[in-house]
Amino acid sequence: MSHSTSAQDHAGRVALVTGASSGLGRAVAEELAARGASVLLASRNREKLAAAVAAIEAAGGRAAAFAADMTRRADIEAAVAAAVERFGALDAVLFNTGGPKLGSFLSLTDEDWLEGMDATLLAFIRTVRAAVPVLRAAPDRPAHILAILSSSVKEGIDNLTMSNTYRPAIAALIRTLARELGPRHILVNGVAPGRFMTERVVEVDRDAAARRGITEEEARAEMEARIPLGRYGRPRELGRVAAFLMGPENTYVTGQTLLVDGGLVRGL
Repeated sequence: MSHSTSAQDHAGRVALVTGASSGLGRAVAEELAARGASVLLASRNREKLAAAVAAIEAAGGRAAAFAADMTRRADIEAAVAAAVERFGALDAVLFNTGGPKLGSFLSLTDEDWLEGMDATLLAFIRTVRAAVPVLRAAPDRPAHILAILSSSVKEGIDNLTMSNTYRPAIAALIRTLARELGPRHILVNGVAPGRFMTERVVEVDRDAAARRGITEEEARAEMEARIPLGRYGRPRELGRVAAFLMGPENTYVTGQTLLVDGGLVRGL
């Protein structure tokens, strides 16, 4: 668990984190808990969820687990309700799901596209719809919704056709939500990670290596050479950015999707 800050700036706040059993979702949950938030971790993987909650509690944080499939509207609504029931309120939501199926445009079927939309765009829509009525928000204490997206919102990634389509769609919706939910004192943002040391990035590197006939190590080395900082990100580095955007110090940033990529993406 990350102890990158000793400040308890999230003390008294309650957060729901989806896709929280591993990777970037877990890193955000750990960072929020380290800063004093009570965190409900939601994911399909009960075993990994239990391990994540145990790690947070062992470090002195407050956390609970909730098994939820983000492709099911009823599960999303139940997770939001569980956060309120378990901790008495809801101040912030971190939306995170696994990436959609890899593949070129011509390799993807209608079924693939529908499954990918369920797991990304529709899941985000359903999460926001469920959370808005119960978020605790006031002019001097805004509520926060943050989505973990991908650097594909700014620059397409080879063989990630669905991510290149659905992640930018969510970023566009975030801009709309910022305008619609601003009067309710709800701030909505996204973070767009580049290459981080997660299971998903290992999968993407493995796919790139297989398509190009090189080793995974060579594929990763080539990608690291494109990153000005010369390395993949550590999940806790994304966690710290998310904690700011979801926290009480963020009172005026909304409608934005922030690249957290070590300088990988060159374009606007």
